[in-house]
Amino acid sequence: MNDVLELINEVRQTGATLRADPPDLVITPPGRVPQALKERLKERKREVLAVLARTSPNLDGWRDLPLSEVERRHVAIKIRSDEYGTLWLVSTEAERGLADSGHPAYTVQEARRMIGLPEPLVRQIHALKKTFGGTLGAIQPW
Repeated sequence: MNDVLELINEVRQTGATLRADPPDLVITPPGRVPQALKERLKERKREVLAVLARTSPNLDGWRDLPLSEVERRHVAIKIRSDEYGTLWLVSTEAERGLADSGHPAYTVQEARRMIGLPEPLVRQIHALKKTFGGTLGAIQPW
Protein backbone atom coordinates (compact mmCIF):
# COMPACT_ATOMS: atom_id res chain seq x y z
CA MET A 1 0.00 0.00 0.00
CA ASN A 2 2.90 2.39 0.64
CA ASP A 3 3.78 2.34 -3.09
CA VAL A 4 0.25 3.40 -3.95
CA LEU A 5 0.28 6.11 -1.27
CA GLU A 6 3.56 7.38 -2.72
CA LEU A 7 2.00 7.42 -6.18
CA ILE A 8 -0.97 9.43 -4.90
CA ASN A 9 1.43 11.77 -3.13
CA GLU A 10 3.38 12.33 -6.37
CA VAL A 11 0.16 13.56 -7.98
CA ARG A 12 -0.48 15.93 -5.07
CA GLN A 13 3.07 17.26 -5.26
CA THR A 14 2.35 18.48 -8.79
CA GLY A 15 -0.40 20.67 -7.33
CA ALA A 16 -3.16 18.50 -8.79
CA THR A 17 -5.84 16.58 -6.94
CA LEU A 18 -6.72 12.94 -7.48
CA ARG A 19 -10.09 11.46 -6.65
CA ALA A 20 -11.96 8.26 -7.33
CA ASP A 21 -15.06 8.36 -9.51
CA PRO A 22 -15.35 4.62 -10.17
CA PRO A 23 -14.48 3.22 -12.55
CA ASP A 24 -12.32 6.29 -13.26
CA LEU A 25 -9.54 8.21 -11.59
CA VAL A 26 -10.04 11.96 -11.93
CA ILE A 27 -7.07 14.34 -11.94
CA THR A 28 -7.72 18.07 -11.60
CA PRO A 29 -6.22 19.86 -13.44
CA PRO A 30 -4.97 17.05 -15.66
CA GLY A 31 -2.31 19.17 -17.35
CA ARG A 32 -0.21 19.40 -14.18
CA VAL A 33 0.51 15.68 -14.04
CA PRO A 34 3.28 14.40 -16.36
CA GLN A 35 2.26 11.70 -18.83
CA ALA A 36 4.68 9.19 -17.28
CA LEU A 37 2.94 9.59 -13.90
CA LYS A 38 -0.46 9.19 -15.56
CA GLU A 39 0.77 5.92 -17.09
CA ARG A 40 1.92 4.65 -13.71
CA LEU A 41 -1.51 5.54 -12.27
CA LYS A 42 -3.18 3.66 -15.10
CA GLU A 43 -1.02 0.58 -14.41
CA ARG A 44 -2.04 0.58 -10.72
CA LYS A 45 -5.56 1.95 -11.24
CA ARG A 46 -7.40 -0.78 -9.38
CA GLU A 47 -5.11 -0.41 -6.33
CA VAL A 48 -5.28 3.40 -6.44
CA LEU A 49 -9.09 3.29 -6.62
CA ALA A 50 -9.16 0.93 -3.64
CA VAL A 51 -6.91 3.18 -1.54
CA LEU A 52 -8.84 6.31 -2.49
CA ALA A 53 -12.14 4.62 -1.70
CA ARG A 54 -10.83 3.62 1.72
CA THR A 55 -9.09 6.92 2.52
CA SER A 56 -11.25 9.55 0.85
CA PRO A 57 -13.28 11.15 3.55
CA ASN A 58 -17.01 11.28 3.66
CA LEU A 59 -17.04 14.43 5.77
CA ASP A 60 -20.23 13.48 7.57
CA GLY A 61 -19.23 12.37 11.03
CA TRP A 62 -15.47 13.02 10.80
CA ARG A 63 -15.60 15.45 13.71
CA ASP A 64 -17.04 12.72 15.91
CA LEU A 65 -14.57 9.95 15.00
CA PRO A 66 -12.26 8.79 17.75
CA LEU A 67 -8.55 9.15 17.01
CA SER A 68 -8.25 5.35 16.79
CA GLU A 69 -10.61 5.35 13.80
CA VAL A 70 -8.71 8.19 12.09
CA GLU A 71 -5.53 6.19 12.65
CA ARG A 72 -7.07 3.04 11.12
CA ARG A 73 -8.20 4.80 7.93
CA HIS A 74 -4.72 5.84 6.71
CA VAL A 75 -5.64 9.42 5.88
CA ALA A 76 -4.24 12.93 5.92
CA ILE A 77 -6.74 15.52 7.13
CA LYS A 78 -6.07 19.20 6.46
CA ILE A 79 -7.23 21.39 9.32
CA ARG A 80 -7.59 25.15 9.22
CA SER A 81 -7.61 26.84 12.61
CA ASP A 82 -7.91 30.52 13.53
CA GLU A 83 -5.53 29.83 16.41
CA TYR A 84 -2.88 27.68 14.67
CA GLY A 85 -3.32 28.31 10.95
CA THR A 86 -3.19 25.32 8.63
CA LEU A 87 -1.99 21.98 9.93
CA TRP A 88 -2.43 18.30 9.11
CA LEU A 89 -3.55 15.31 11.13
CA VAL A 90 -2.19 12.12 9.60
CA SER A 91 -2.95 8.58 10.62
CA THR A 92 0.65 7.39 10.93
CA GLU A 93 4.15 8.25 9.72
CA ALA A 94 3.34 6.40 6.48
CA GLU A 95 0.72 9.02 5.60
CA ARG A 96 2.89 12.03 6.50
CA GLY A 97 3.91 12.23 2.83
CA LEU A 98 0.28 12.87 1.86
CA ALA A 99 0.30 16.16 3.79
CA ASP A 100 1.35 19.44 2.22
CA SER A 101 4.93 19.88 3.38
CA GLY A 102 4.41 23.63 3.82
CA HIS A 103 2.38 23.06 6.97
CA PRO A 104 3.04 21.10 10.18
CA ALA A 105 1.72 17.54 10.27
CA TYR A 106 0.82 15.67 13.45
CA THR A 107 0.33 11.92 13.58
CA VAL A 108 -2.54 10.55 15.65
CA GLN A 109 0.07 9.34 18.14
CA GLU A 110 1.47 12.88 18.45
CA ALA A 111 -2.03 14.31 18.87
CA ARG A 112 -2.69 11.85 21.70
CA ARG A 113 0.46 13.06 23.47
CA MET A 114 -0.77 16.67 23.31
CA ILE A 115 -4.26 16.05 24.69
CA GLY A 116 -4.62 17.68 28.09
CA LEU A 117 -1.42 19.73 27.88
CA PRO A 118 -1.61 23.37 28.97
CA GLU A 119 -2.44 25.70 26.06
CA PRO A 120 0.85 27.68 26.29
CA LEU A 121 2.82 24.44 25.93
CA VAL A 122 0.73 23.36 22.94
CA ARG A 123 1.45 26.74 21.30
CA GLN A 124 5.18 26.31 21.93
CA ILE A 125 5.19 22.80 20.50
CA HIS A 126 3.26 23.97 17.44
CA ALA A 127 5.62 26.91 16.88
CA LEU A 128 8.64 24.58 17.05
CA LYS A 129 7.03 22.04 14.74
CA LYS A 130 6.07 24.79 12.30
CA THR A 131 9.62 26.14 12.28
CA PHE A 132 11.65 22.94 12.39
CA GLY A 133 9.30 20.12 11.38
CA GLY A 134 10.20 16.81 12.93
CA THR A 135 8.15 14.57 15.16
CA LEU A 136 6.92 14.89 18.70
CA GLY A 137 8.43 12.29 20.99
CA ALA A 138 7.60 11.55 24.59
CA ILE A 139 6.66 14.53 26.73
CA GLN A 140 8.50 14.39 30.04
CA PRO A 141 7.50 16.36 33.15
CA TRP A 142 9.88 19.16 34.12
